[in-house]
Amino acid sequence: EQAKWHLENKKWAESLSAEKSRLEQQLEKLTKERDEQAKWHLDNKKWAEGLSADKSQLEQQLAQLTNAREEQTRLANERYLQIQQLTVERDQKSKMLAESQQKFSDFEQQRGELEHRQRLLDEEMIKAEAQLDLIKDILIREKAF
Repeated sequence: EQAKWHLENKKWAESLSAEKSRLEQQLEKLTKERDEQAKWHLDNKKWAEGLSADKSQLEQQLAQLTNAREEQTRLANERYLQIQQLTVERDQKSKMLAESQQKFSDFEQQRGELEHRQRLLDEEMIKAEAQLDLIKDILIREKAF
Protein backbone atom coordinates (compact mmCIF):
# COMPACT_ATOMS: atom_id res chain seq x y z
CA GLU A 1 0.00 0.00 0.00
CA GLN A 2 2.86 2.30 0.62
CA ALA A 3 4.09 1.56 -2.82
CA LYS A 4 0.65 2.44 -4.14
CA TRP A 5 0.72 5.70 -2.20
CA HIS A 6 4.25 6.28 -3.25
CA LEU A 7 3.25 5.68 -6.88
CA GLU A 8 0.23 7.98 -6.55
CA ASN A 9 2.34 10.66 -4.85
CA LYS A 10 4.90 10.30 -7.61
CA LYS A 11 2.19 10.64 -10.28
CA TRP A 12 0.71 13.50 -8.37
CA ALA A 13 4.18 15.15 -8.01
CA GLU A 14 4.87 14.61 -11.71
CA SER A 15 1.45 15.99 -12.50
CA LEU A 16 2.15 19.01 -10.27
CA SER A 17 5.60 19.36 -11.77
CA ALA A 18 4.11 19.27 -15.28
CA GLU A 19 1.42 21.73 -14.16
CA LYS A 20 4.12 23.90 -12.60
CA SER A 21 6.13 23.78 -15.85
CA ARG A 22 3.06 24.58 -17.88
CA LEU A 23 2.16 27.46 -15.52
CA GLU A 24 5.72 28.78 -15.63
CA GLN A 25 5.61 28.74 -19.43
CA GLN A 26 2.24 30.44 -19.35
CA LEU A 27 3.61 32.95 -16.81
CA GLU A 28 6.62 33.58 -19.03
CA LYS A 29 4.35 34.00 -22.07
CA LEU A 30 2.01 36.35 -20.17
CA THR A 31 4.97 38.30 -18.76
CA LYS A 32 6.36 38.67 -22.26
CA GLU A 33 2.97 39.81 -23.56
CA ARG A 34 2.64 42.24 -20.64
CA ASP A 35 6.11 43.65 -21.34
CA GLU A 36 5.30 44.00 -25.03
CA GLN A 37 2.01 45.71 -24.20
CA ALA A 38 3.78 47.98 -21.73
CA LYS A 39 6.35 48.86 -24.41
CA TRP A 40 3.56 49.34 -26.96
CA HIS A 41 1.67 51.49 -24.45
CA LEU A 42 4.81 53.56 -23.77
CA ASP A 43 5.45 53.93 -27.52
CA ASN A 44 1.83 54.97 -28.04
CA LYS A 45 2.08 57.43 -25.18
CA LYS A 46 5.23 58.98 -26.70
CA TRP A 47 3.57 59.02 -30.11
CA ALA A 48 0.44 60.62 -28.62
CA GLU A 49 2.57 63.23 -26.82
CA GLY A 50 4.38 63.94 -30.08
CA LEU A 51 1.07 64.28 -31.89
CA SER A 52 -0.21 66.53 -29.13
CA ALA A 53 2.87 68.75 -29.46
CA ASP A 54 2.47 68.74 -33.25
CA LYS A 55 -1.20 69.61 -32.86
CA SER A 56 -0.35 72.45 -30.52
CA GLN A 57 2.28 73.77 -32.93
CA LEU A 58 -0.13 73.46 -35.86
CA GLU A 59 -2.82 75.30 -33.89
CA GLN A 60 -0.35 78.12 -33.23
CA GLN A 61 0.60 78.23 -36.90
CA LEU A 62 -3.09 78.23 -37.83
CA ALA A 63 -3.71 81.14 -35.47
CA GLN A 64 -0.73 83.03 -36.95
CA LEU A 65 -1.86 82.32 -40.50
CA THR A 66 -5.42 83.31 -39.64
CA ASN A 67 -4.18 86.59 -38.18
CA ALA A 68 -1.96 87.17 -41.21
CA ARG A 69 -4.88 86.42 -43.55
CA GLU A 70 -7.14 88.80 -41.63
CA GLU A 71 -4.45 91.49 -41.81
CA GLN A 72 -4.03 90.88 -45.55
CA THR A 73 -7.79 91.04 -46.00
CA ARG A 74 -7.92 94.32 -44.06
CA LEU A 75 -5.08 95.75 -46.16
CA ALA A 76 -6.69 94.52 -49.37
CA ASN A 77 -9.97 96.22 -48.37
CA GLU A 78 -8.12 99.44 -47.60
CA ARG A 79 -6.32 99.28 -50.95
CA TYR A 80 -9.60 98.54 -52.71
CA LEU A 81 -11.20 101.61 -51.13
CA GLN A 82 -8.14 103.70 -52.05
CA ILE A 83 -8.33 102.42 -55.62
CA GLN A 84 -12.02 103.29 -55.79
CA GLN A 85 -11.33 106.77 -54.40
CA LEU A 86 -8.39 107.30 -56.77
CA THR A 87 -10.50 106.06 -59.67
CA VAL A 88 -13.20 108.60 -58.85
CA GLU A 89 -10.56 111.34 -58.55
CA ARG A 90 -8.95 110.25 -61.83
CA ASP A 91 -12.32 110.27 -63.58
CA GLN A 92 -13.04 113.74 -62.20
CA LYS A 93 -9.64 115.00 -63.29
CA SER A 94 -10.04 113.38 -66.71
CA LYS A 95 -13.38 115.16 -67.07
CA MET A 96 -11.81 118.44 -65.95
CA LEU A 97 -8.93 117.89 -68.39
CA ALA A 98 -11.35 117.19 -71.23
CA GLU A 99 -13.30 120.34 -70.34
CA SER A 100 -10.07 122.35 -70.14
CA GLN A 101 -8.93 120.96 -73.48
CA GLN A 102 -12.29 121.88 -75.00
CA LYS A 103 -12.04 125.39 -73.55
CA PHE A 104 -8.48 125.67 -74.84
CA SER A 105 -9.63 124.51 -78.25
CA ASP A 106 -12.46 127.05 -78.17
CA PHE A 107 -10.02 129.79 -77.13
CA GLU A 108 -7.64 128.78 -79.91
CA GLN A 109 -10.48 128.97 -82.40
CA GLN A 110 -11.52 132.37 -81.03
CA ARG A 111 -7.90 133.54 -81.12
CA GLY A 112 -7.66 132.45 -84.74
CA GLU A 113 -10.85 134.34 -85.55
CA LEU A 114 -9.59 137.39 -83.63
CA GLU A 115 -6.25 137.29 -85.47
CA HIS A 116 -8.12 137.11 -88.76
CA ARG A 117 -10.29 140.07 -87.76
CA GLN A 118 -7.21 141.94 -86.56
CA ARG A 119 -5.54 141.39 -89.96
CA LEU A 120 -8.67 142.64 -91.69
CA LEU A 121 -8.76 145.66 -89.37
CA ASP A 122 -5.07 146.30 -90.00
CA GLU A 123 -5.70 146.15 -93.76
CA GLU A 124 -8.68 148.49 -93.41
CA MET A 125 -6.59 150.84 -91.27
CA ILE A 126 -3.87 150.87 -93.92
CA LYS A 127 -6.51 151.64 -96.57
CA ALA A 128 -8.07 154.30 -94.34
CA GLU A 129 -4.64 155.86 -93.70
CA ALA A 130 -3.94 155.82 -97.43
CA GLN A 131 -7.31 157.44 -98.09
CA LEU A 132 -6.60 160.05 -95.40
CA ASP A 133 -3.19 160.72 -96.96
CA LEU A 134 -4.88 161.07 -100.36
CA ILE A 135 -7.50 163.41 -98.94
CA LYS A 136 -4.76 165.45 -97.28
CA ASP A 137 -2.84 165.65 -100.50
CA ILE A 138 -5.98 166.72 -102.40
CA LEU A 139 -6.81 169.36 -99.77
CA ILE A 140 -3.26 170.66 -99.78
CA ARG A 141 -3.26 170.87 -103.62
CA GLU A 142 -6.60 172.65 -103.70
CA LYS A 143 -5.32 175.20 -101.23
CA ALA A 144 -2.29 175.70 -103.31
CA PHE A 145 -4.34 176.62 -106.43
